[in-house]
Amino acid sequence: MASIINKVIVKRGYLTGLLMGILLGLIESLRINFSIENVAPFREWILFYVIAIAFYGLLGTISGMAISGLIIGLSALFKRFLRVEIYEKCQFALLLGGLFGIPLFICLRLYVFLALDFWLSLFMFLGSFLIFSLTFFIAEPFIPNWVKRSELRNGKITAIVLMVLALGFMIFFLATLLPQRSLVPVASQDQQKQMNVLLITIDTLRADHLGCYGYKEIKTPILDGLAERGTIFTQHICQQPITTASHASLLTSTYPVSNGVQSNNIPLDATIIRLPEILSQYGYATGAFVSGYPLQAYASALDQGFQHYDDKFFIVDYLPGQLPKWFMQLTVMGIVEKYLQLRGFMIIIQRRGDQTNEAALKWLDRIEKEKFFLWVHYYDPHTPYDPPAPFNTLYDPNYQGKIDGSMKTLSKIWDKKITLSSDDIRHLIALYDGEISFVDQEIGVLIKKLEQMGIMDHTIIIVTADHGESLWEHDYHFKHGDFLYEGSIRIPLIIFTPGETTVQKVIDFPTENIDIVPTLLEILMIPQPQSMQGESLLGLMKGEKNHKKTIAFSQCIGKKRESDRFEAHKYSIRTVGWKFIRNEGEEDEIYNIKQDPEELYNLITSQPQIKEALKRVLDDNLSSLKRAEIHTTPRDADTLRKLKSLGYIN
Repeated sequence: MASIINKVIVKRGYLTGLLMGILLGLIESLRINFSIENVAPFREWILFYVIAIAFYGLLGTISGMAISGLIIGLSALFKRFLRVEIYEKCQFALLLGGLFGIPLFICLRLYVFLALDFWLSLFMFLGSFLIFSLTFFIAEPFIPNWVKRSELRNGKITAIVLMVLALGFMIFFLATLLPQRSLVPVASQDQQKQMNVLLITIDTLRADHLGCYGYKEIKTPILDGLAERGTIFTQHICQQPITTASHASLLTSTYPVSNGVQSNNIPLDATIIRLPEILSQYGYATGAFVSGYPLQAYASALDQGFQHYDDKFFIVDYLPGQLPKWFMQLTVMGIVEKYLQLRGFMIIIQRRGDQTNEAALKWLDRIEKEKFFLWVHYYDPHTPYDPPAPFNTLYDPNYQGKIDGSMKTLSKIWDKKITLSSDDIRHLIALYDGEISFVDQEIGVLIKKLEQMGIMDHTIIIVTADHGESLWEHDYHFKHGDFLYEGSIRIPLIIFTPGETTVQKVIDFPTENIDIVPTLLEILMIPQPQSMQGESLLGLMKGEKNHKKTIAFSQCIGKKRESDRFEAHKYSIRTVGWKFIRNEGEEDEIYNIKQDPEELYNLITSQPQIKEALKRVLDDNLSSLKRAEIHTTPRDADTLRKLKSLGYIN
């Protein structure tokens, strides 16, 4: 008799768990679908629905089996030691506890406690499950006898399940009416009068491809207008031509050789002070909206200090956290990557500027009149060169060739499998320019929002890039990261300061990305931490002559030639007129930037005095910058695949 009852319990357990799992998978899929709109093609959604429902169904079945085992064990224990038959009582307490507890937990998880991580969510579930189980256990005398009978018919158990499912759906849809939880505290009246800060970084943007920097072949009216109203820096240099490292230097005002971030996917050390941490202490609402995989929080740790850090590029990024990371990597991301191959894979690691803007604008609406620090990162000029219409034909409408800016095509170019004509090269550059014009348009949308909010007159706007792009110079084909030539490290810097009287509108002086944070802090009259290595540019902007820095420093880990297999450290020092590049294991380089801006003639042998002077300056700088080595986590296979798809590694 006991074995028969045990079989009944097990059957009810796994069937109930399976039904609940399917329900929860469907609910979660629908919720995500309607929350993030058209972030992915329809076939990706179908794939996601199938995986989510199947995964939750599997979890539900396992949970039901586990609950059944618990019921049988407890029943045997009670019977042996207390001589009490509690098969049915324990069975329905646990099963109904799970049926009521899981929907309530999901609703709370998705709509009330959005900030909870996976393990805290699991603890919440166990707590709610226990509460409901004890409730039914205690209320057993009030449960009708027809429910407690061991020979309960399938129709009755189905009716109970359907009633509970209906209750779960009701709770779910009622929860959608709850107001969303505010991500930042309410601002005071005094804070509303403070200066806001908008930092815009445009990935892979060289300075000489903007109209305000003299490039006549492009249309960038928004950035040109900002440059006209603000201050433009014509000799601005990034510290490393790679995304994670460059942004880490920008936000901390420290060199890569000092902060330890000298490549992509190396998280910034938690002890290094970031700009949002400083501004948060002064009452700023801090929000970041990034668009490329190298800046995702787990890959960069640049989210530290931000109250809201939006790095969602793909369906799995929008999951509130209830699915473990290993599941996302082993199932959803892996299957979609294989199913959609390269095109779908790129969807995982980046998003367009209009999607980033949409998220940023919603955040601005949410914080209302608080003073804020908003960082918006646009990834579009980065490969692949795939601007939306009409920007895809804006600069080369008559091209008849077969070359496009996809990663598939660019990979063949990098592997020397395609020979490009001059028309092909011009077309790829036109696509790159189309991406820039698209970003310019999206920046216009963001600025228009500030004007509509009536805060443009007290918002500092800073526009820069993380690095440039080699557009066929030096036999380096539509890439960055390996070399320190001007196309890769000379980037734009535009600073718009409302109400500030700036004498200098154009500054032809070597400046660095690490100078941005000290400049901003001086404008806001906030003390600069001693750990920061940059120098404020506010004096230059006001026409003062006390600017002490005379050089700009950059570094990279790259190859001498694109075809080389091994990488080496490279360092550069740039003055107003000269540039020195040290290549470990290869010949060093010296260029007269004023007379040879394209760096065609290496003067290393003809300028020994300049070589020694710049070499000495570089050695002194490296000695002062290096500190204790920061240990980094090795890259996993998934990370290596993503970096390879971006063209960062072979």
